[in-house]
Amino acid sequence: MSRFGLVAEGEYDVPALKKLIQMIAGHSVEVIDRPCHGDGNVIKLFPSLLYELGSETTLDKALVVRDLGHYTPGRLRKIMQKRMPDGGYSFPVKFVVIVRELEAWLLADEKAIAQVTGVEVKTFKNPEKIKNPKERLQEILSKASPPIPYTPSVAMDIAENARISILVKRCSSFKEFRRAVLDC
Repeated sequence: MSRFGLVAEGEYDVPALKKLIQMIAGHSVEVIDRPCHGDGNVIKLFPSLLYELGSETTLDKALVVRDLGHYTPGRLRKIMQKRMPDGGYSFPVKFVVIVRELEAWLLADEKAIAQVTGVEVKTFKNPEKIKNPKERLQEILSKASPPIPYTPSVAMDIAENARISILVKRCSSFKEFRRAVLDC
């Protein structure tokens, strides 16, 4: 069984990302997470969190995942790479930048949304261009009968129903995430 470390922003992202990792790499993958509770905290905390993870268990790799925020993907990756300790870790580390927010990935598969909410939605051919994907997803959830509050469990349910091939096709940053999961 493979063991992955995951450092990500917080309570909504981590359950969905863990599910997506398992769908990509196989359900026998164990994902040990460390949520950071906010954009800026990922950059500040990941070096010590990865050190902690590596000292507690043997990892095959670690993923550090962060929403785009006010950066470009390349700039954000460079900032994170500069924060790596000189000696690195005993496992490979991959940095992934989600273009806009995790919710852009969740909006990519209209069938997954319909399965979870019962609400038929139009196809978002390029959900990474939606300015506020979390607000858009919450709007869709509010149309369910009864309305569904957006929770970490709902994010995970949508991710679990998502078709990986659709996410890869519609979200370039998801394609990079998939590559980071598979590249060991």
